[in-house]
Amino acid sequence: MPAEVRHVVELKLPHLFDWRSYQAEFWNAMRAGCLRAALVWHRRAGKDLTVLNWTIHQAVLGRPGTYFYFFPTYNQGRKILWDGMDARGIPFLARIPRELIGGKNETEMQITLRRPDGQHSIFQIIGTDKMDSIVGTNPIGCVYSEYSLQNPRAWNLTRPILAENGGWAAFVYTPRGKNWGWDLWKVATSDPSWFTSLKTVDDTRRDAAGESGERVVPPDAVEAERRAGMPEELIQQEFYCSFEGALVGAYYADQIKQMREQGRIRPLSVDPIYPVETAWDLGVDDETAIVFTQQRGDWLYWVDFYANSGAGLEHYAAVLREKRYYYGAHYGPHDIKVRDFSTGNTRLQHAQALGINFRIVPKLRVEDRIQALRRLLPRSIICSEKCARLVDALSTYRREFDEETQTFRNQPVHDWASHPADAAGYRAIAYHEQTVGEGQRWADTRYRVWAGPAEQDEADGSAWSPLRGLDRATFGSPFDR
Repeated sequence: MPAEVRHVVELKLPHLFDWRSYQAEFWNAMRAGCLRAALVWHRRAGKDLTVLNWTIHQAVLGRPGTYFYFFPTYNQGRKILWDGMDARGIPFLARIPRELIGGKNETEMQITLRRPDGQHSIFQIIGTDKMDSIVGTNPIGCVYSEYSLQNPRAWNLTRPILAENGGWAAFVYTPRGKNWGWDLWKVATSDPSWFTSLKTVDDTRRDAAGESGERVVPPDAVEAERRAGMPEELIQQEFYCSFEGALVGAYYADQIKQMREQGRIRPLSVDPIYPVETAWDLGVDDETAIVFTQQRGDWLYWVDFYANSGAGLEHYAAVLREKRYYYGAHYGPHDIKVRDFSTGNTRLQHAQALGINFRIVPKLRVEDRIQALRRLLPRSIICSEKCARLVDALSTYRREFDEETQTFRNQPVHDWASHPADAAGYRAIAYHEQTVGEGQRWADTRYRVWAGPAEQDEADGSAWSPLRGLDRATFGSPFDR
């Protein structure tokens, strides 16, 4: 005879959560079989709480497998979801009934979930600043929280996996200008297979069971933010989901906008006449970023970009060889001279052994490096294809925002955009070091053409013909090249 069942625990999913009407729209669409969703909702609309409950439901009652929850950074994922609480003081992870937790890894922010069928699923929070952790995995459900601030590489890496295994993806964010979040929104709204939802503070109400039915964020709360000094552009983004403004606090927003308007972010080819110079931001436990540039006259062409993590200098030396460029200088940060205790050599010495002879960029304050790049971008042209990730990073690199004081701190956010932006900043410092007084040299220089026989000594000026009236304009506009 079967053993007598003495105790039955009844669990309800979602747990400790009642859907509001606008949240139920997402739930119903996903239950009906939708595999792609874009939720552009205002601040405090409950974006993460909504998709978290859907993810838990699917991990327990849907397909067994791995479910990833992406944040822009590892620390943000821990602060917001792993350790965070909602407005009522309930921990977000309390939505997982403790009876369903089969194991918990604090370091990896990973939870093993028991299922009624005896199988299990994995739920894990991941920062897109540490993408190596997902290589070789096979998720069947992914959430991209604050997608407009994430490393877009996360979606590019997981997209083919989800396409192959029939998995689902949900993107939840508020706009941050017309970046990849805007691009995704355009794709989503033009594809009927996607569920899309854009909700401003005028569209959401507390209409779940037991709630009052009032607006989630009433008008007087928005006005209070204005009086506290919150920038109007940020209010439009956060509460009214406007894509029109640039990312508030972005260091290079104006320069990138101007470059787009002037057609200076466009397809480019490497010109074999000019050497390719590189600038590096060398990571130790995180990403290394390399920018590839060519100086043509007084214009700097950004022709290529490469970044990777978890690899040694041998890997990057091989990348340089594979690109087969005619190289000029390689610029490295000052800390390249730090000695590696495991080998006794500096990374500078290691690079020299691999054939990379770095020039050390002077150590300056972060704000000086940022200002150097701001000065350089107006005389720059960037390849829209090979440098797409660099452009995304420069568009996103921004100051930290203090929620308590509603002001920006005088320091950048450290996330996936930091390394490409730092590499570009080092190139800017090197450029300005090279071209001090360049304008005066142009004005003072007279150009001549060699017209003598090959064996004649060039020191004999008789074979030189002067070029009259030659100035920078003679070389043509970079837009014609």
